[in-house]
Amino acid sequence: MPVPCSPSGPSGYFTHDAWVIHAKTDTTGLLGIMASLHEAHHASLNSSTAWGALLQALMIAVRHARDPGRFKATLGDLVRSCRRTHEAFATHASVMDIAAADAAIAPERLLGGYRDYRRYFDTAVQVGPDADIMARRVQKLGRVR
Repeated sequence: MPVPCSPSGPSGYFTHDAWVIHAKTDTTGLLGIMASLHEAHHASLNSSTAWGALLQALMIAVRHARDPGRFKATLGDLVRSCRRTHEAFATHASVMDIAAADAAIAPERLLGGYRDYRRYFDTAVQVGPDADIMARRVQKLGRVR
């Protein structure tokens, strides 16, 4: 199911086996790349973690079981309980991928029209492997606190 992002910028969603990007108006292409990287990072989590494997298994059960209703509620509960973690990871990773390619591109430039995703990015910076190091890296990319 699509997650609303920016009314004018690209958006996307991950369906457990593919992702869809709606480019909308993106004159630089950067926001479309960020949206695609974001969804790719969701796919990465789902293919490399125990929680992701469980999400995949439940989605398969929902799609193929004779009585999918009994799996839908569990899938929904699991998605809701790991949404913040998944979104923080996918948002931070996609922004940092672009910043690694061009350090002149600050997170604000990418996340300006995505208020909710800005919060996810900030969450990842605050709880990352070393929050102080991550905060300094983000500041070096032009972020002003």
